[in-house]
Amino acid sequence: MERYILFLTKRPYTGSSRKEIRDNIINKQAKIHQSELPIGWSEHALDFVNKTLMRKPSLRIGADKPGILKKHAWFSDFDWEKLENKTMKSPFEGFEGLVSIFL
Repeated sequence: MERYILFLTKRPYTGSSRKEIRDNIINKQAKIHQSELPIGWSEHALDFVNKTLMRKPSLRIGADKPGILKKHAWFSDFDWEKLENKTMKSPFEGFEGLVSIFL
């Protein structure tokens, strides 16, 4: 559910009462629909997140073979070797100020 909230900044289950929210959690599979895709996110990102949102852990992407995560289309341009060697440069700048907040 955290992935859903991070992508859309809203909860996947809504209702006018706790019971209605609970019933929605029990009866509905969380899914981000094409029409909700945030600007700038690819369909591959949407597919990847939806595959990680599967309610049953055994149905989630990578549940049986973790290496399959690296082969997903969303990571097609990702340099796993640089990440593993810790030589990858972050595409984001300015984290120094943010990090100090948490120290």
